[in-house]
Amino acid sequence: MLTARLVAVTANAIMAETESGAYLKIMPSQKQRTDPLFWESIRAIVKAKLWVPVSKMKHQLLETDWLETVPVG
Repeated sequence: MLTARLVAVTANAIMAETESGAYLKIMPSQKQRTDPLFWESIRAIVKAKLWVPVSKMKHQLLETDWLETVPVG
């Protein structure tokens, strides 16, 4: 997992900057691309300059946010 700050939104992609200063192009899923609430949320995150978790391999936003479920027992 990477930590990235979303910096720009285009019609079909999101640009993010990692903690190390590298830039990533995040490609939303097909479901996200057609979801107006998703785009409204992304624009609010960019405006607030929040850091979000991004998958290291695929450069996609993580649906589970920062939380990870670990089985007990």
